[in-house]
Amino acid sequence: MTLFDYLPANRPQLLQLTLQHAWLVSLAVGCAIIAGVPIGVADLLLQLLQRVLTPKGVQQT
Repeated sequence: MTLFDYLPANRPQLLQLTLQHAWLVSLAVGCAIIAGVPIGVADLLLQLLQRVLTPKGVQQT
């Protein structure tokens, strides 16, 4: 059986598996966004806070 015979013969299964793959990829990317965005925002805020607090610490000493 060649590829050109296999694809039309198994079209429903290929479509189902392609949609399943797209769903799993979307789920993984969604989880990564949900976890990554708050971590990125927290990191940015900590960097900005450190820029403010470091000169203040030097000024107090």
